[in-house]
Amino acid sequence: MNKEQLIGKIIIIKTGEELEINNSSGNNINDIVLYLSNKKIYNLYLGYKSGFIKFKDENINKEMNDYLKNEELEKERLRLIEEENKRIIIEKERKEKEKLENAIKEFRGEYSFLSNFHPVEINYEGYTYQNVESAFQAQKDLSRRGEFKDLNPVMAKRLGRKVKLRSDWEIVKVDIMRKLVKCKFDQHPDLKEKLINTGDRLLIEGNTWNDTFWGMCKGNGKNMLGIILMELRKEYQK
Repeated sequence: MNKEQLIGKIIIIKTGEELEINNSSGNNINDIVLYLSNKKIYNLYLGYKSGFIKFKDENINKEMNDYLKNEELEKERLRLIEEENKRIIIEKERKEKEKLENAIKEFRGEYSFLSNFHPVEINYEGYTYQNVESAFQAQKDLSRRGEFKDLNPVMAKRLGRKVKLRSDWEIVKVDIMRKLVKCKFDQHPDLKEKLINTGDRLLIEGNTWNDTFWGMCKGNGKNMLGIILMELRKEYQK
């Protein structure tokens, strides 16, 4: 009987053509992978340290060497994957930072045409409004749409807070905004061209009045208006 000890815990005993495990040490059997085929070939202890174990049987040594070779290749493969994942994350963070630095962060001045307050007529469902904001506020109570036709955005927003809000407003408001913004650029080719010319820059409806749904305030917010504009721009750029 030949005995070889695995890391002082598991003993594999070779008796004739059979292999047995002596687990009297109390070591968890799940710590090793041992498979006996009809030809008595097996995979060895996963925690094996190179150069620590050597079996007298040459066939066992060959299996050990093959296993270790595959194990080292697998370790190298996993290391390369980990390095590539780190590189991807770093590159993504770099691009996000660059994109943010190059973003249009307010719809004012040169980019005031992106704002819903921009003075431009919008024709929507049989009504003509003086700006997107008035058209949007008018959809809150369809029975009072005519009251919004000639209002400036500030007055329209004020009236929009007083009307009886339609029951499905929270469900439909984003889709309505998307339709109105599209009307604005479809009906005014000069503005459409200006939107296209913003390229792939991030569009952020930055504000100081704590609107974190349609825009962003102090770096926080869903920026839904900005998203709608960027989606529409992508359609126009095709």
